[in-house]
Amino acid sequence: TQSLVTLRSTDIQDIFTVINQFQQHQIRHLPILDEQGTVMGVITAESVYQLLLKSSLAAIETQTANLQQEAAQREALMQTLHQSESNFQTLVKNMPGMIYRYLPDESGVGRFLYVSAGAYELLELQPETILQDAQAVWSLIHPDDWISLQSSVAIAVQGCLPWRWEGRLTTPSGKNKWIQGSSRPEVTSDGIVWDGLLMEITERKQLELALNQSEEQRRLALDLSEVGMWDWQISTNQEVWSDQHFYLLGLQPGDVQPSQAAWLERIYSEDRALIQRLIHDNLKDKKNIEFEYRVLYPNGEIHWRLSKGQYLYNKTGEAIRAVGIIVDIDEIKRSEAALRQSEARYLAILEDQTELIARFLPDGTLTFVNEAYCHYFGKTRRELIGKCYEPVVWDTDRQQVVEQVQQISCSNPVIIIENRVVVGGEVRWTEWTNRAIFDEQGHIVEFQAVGRDTDDRKRVEAELANAKQVAEAANHAKSAFLANMSHELRTPLNAILGFAQLMARHSSLPPSQRSHLEIIHRNGEYL
Repeated sequence: TQSLVTLRSTDIQDIFTVINQFQQHQIRHLPILDEQGTVMGVITAESVYQLLLKSSLAAIETQTANLQQEAAQREALMQTLHQSESNFQTLVKNMPGMIYRYLPDESGVGRFLYVSAGAYELLELQPETILQDAQAVWSLIHPDDWISLQSSVAIAVQGCLPWRWEGRLTTPSGKNKWIQGSSRPEVTSDGIVWDGLLMEITERKQLELALNQSEEQRRLALDLSEVGMWDWQISTNQEVWSDQHFYLLGLQPGDVQPSQAAWLERIYSEDRALIQRLIHDNLKDKKNIEFEYRVLYPNGEIHWRLSKGQYLYNKTGEAIRAVGIIVDIDEIKRSEAALRQSEARYLAILEDQTELIARFLPDGTLTFVNEAYCHYFGKTRRELIGKCYEPVVWDTDRQQVVEQVQQISCSNPVIIIENRVVVGGEVRWTEWTNRAIFDEQGHIVEFQAVGRDTDDRKRVEAELANAKQVAEAANHAKSAFLANMSHELRTPLNAILGFAQLMARHSSLPPSQRSHLEIIHRNGEYL
């Protein structure tokens, strides 16, 4: 890739300063910069040649006249002429492209009276070949461009006008090139001839093609994305709108002449004054453009639009131009409205809950509390929002709460914590369901806690536990008493049971007595 060669105007001593740049860098266009580095214009190789050619021919004619009039100075003038010719030939040799003198004829082919050595590099033809047969050049022209060449030459010859043409040719080796030809008519002893220059412009054409493709792609992308473009020339108050810009204002291309006034007229009346003030402030403060506003379609529909852009300034800091885009944000505004409604419903639901609801950041700073939370702790939202969550937790339970909250993760986003809080100087039991809210990277961005007062339940649980202990103690005492009583009873019963067994062995006992002995034995075993 060849870097861009430029020349500052202050560095130009004479025309040869420019020529040296063309020769040294083998370029065809030389941008000229002012002291601030801004492009003042562009010098082309063709213009240098034309200037030199005219200067050289004029110098030759002057020198010839002087030689005729001043024979005594002939030798000195001849030396000057030879030097001038040498300089001219050197310049021609090093100039990119082919310098020529062409004499047209009725056949349309004509002949070349002069061809520079650059013909071979450009056309792959020796100058002698072209001088012998001009058709050698015409035969290289691309068939699709031949008619335009003939037409341009005919117009120039018939009107004795300057000639300029761009087209394609194929060299003898098969290379395809874009060339640019330009020449001016000159009256000579041979007739009216055209002195000119043929230059290769393939790179420029490829760049133009790439730029055109890029522009087409950009326009296609903008059309597909439904983005409009605008360009405001502030100094002349003229604007250019893309077709999509018209559509986004409810118009068809060409319905109105693009202008600030036409754009402002389409803005909804309630937004117009604000937009005009923002334009004024942005110009004064040199800020970029970014406005959201409504537009009123001719059919009465109202739509939201976003305009974004930036100002361009001259050397004195004055805004001379603004460029930007206009975008349809109807869907965004509908989504924002739906989100606000959803948030309103969500907050209404939270406010209606009897549970204590709070949201807080990872550092404990409260971001939301519902009315029940405020009422429970006897605080207002202003006193709570932005304050740390921890001060309401009883000191004894604070470390436990922190440790349990730290156990929350993406795989375990919810945890239930029972802890005591300080309410109006009183310590009360509460139960909190804590849920973590994560971002896309899995980092905790906020917590939501839903709590309820469990002090009464804790008191009942304590009373039940105490009653259970009392009952268990009474049951234990009963068991001990019964064990002692059983021991005291079994001592005399053992003797009774023993005698009952001995008496039952007596064979002469009547059945009634034996029945009584069995009752004594059975009841004794129960005890």
